[in-house]
Parts: sequence; structure tokens; C-alpha cells
Amino acid sequence: MISMAGARGGDTTSTVAKTAACAGFALVGVGHRGGGALAFAAAGHSAVKAAQRAQAIAGVAAVSYGAGLAAPGIVGAIANVTSLTVSFVLVTVLVAAMTLAARALRRADIGHVQKPKPVAA
Repeated sequence: MISMAGARGGDTTSTVAKTAACAGFALVGVGHRGGGALAFAAAGHSAVKAAQRAQAIAGVAAVSYGAGLAAPGIVGAIANVTSLTVSFVLVTVLVAAMTLAARALRRADIGHVQKPKPVAA
């Protein structure tokens, strides 16, 4: 929400709004910096056999890089049809929904987690 302050100002954006926008983007970066590592670690711990772990990690990589390529275009298309504010609000709502869904999945999967066996060389 802080990052949207810069989007609302247009040509008359004040220095305060620009600073708030930069601070908002910095906070988003700090909040998401460990997400990728956690996703890869969870994928690596999701299977017992080494080949299954490798497949899980490759799947996470494919989805994350694909989403990284597709998301800016999708958000831009939504902003083009509606407004930049609407597209950012939609992204915020989707992130909140994914956060709630992740908690539900975590509760359902607690009994399934197994510690992987070391791979013999």
C-alpha cells in the first residue's frame, strides 16, 4: 500500500510520495527475500528418494521462474484495462489469499512430513 502512494501522484508527485513509494518497494523486497529459499527447502524435504526431491525442486523452479516472467505482463494488462491502483489491490488480495491457503495446507500436511535420508555417494 505504501508503494501505491507514488502511483497516485502522476506528474505532480511530491518528494514525500516518491520516498514513500521507494520505502514500500524496499519493504516488499525485505519481506520476500527468504520466500524462494523456503520454497526450495520445502520441496527438497517433500520426498524421501533423491530423484523425487530433485523433481520437486525442479518443479518449484519452473513455477517460480514462469510466474516471474508472466506476472508483470498480467499485472500490466490489468492496469491497462482498469488502473494501476486496481492492479496493485488485486495483487494484494491474491497474496493475502495465498497466505491464508498456505496456513491451511500446512495444518493438513503436518503428519505427512518425513525427514529425508542422506544420499549415499
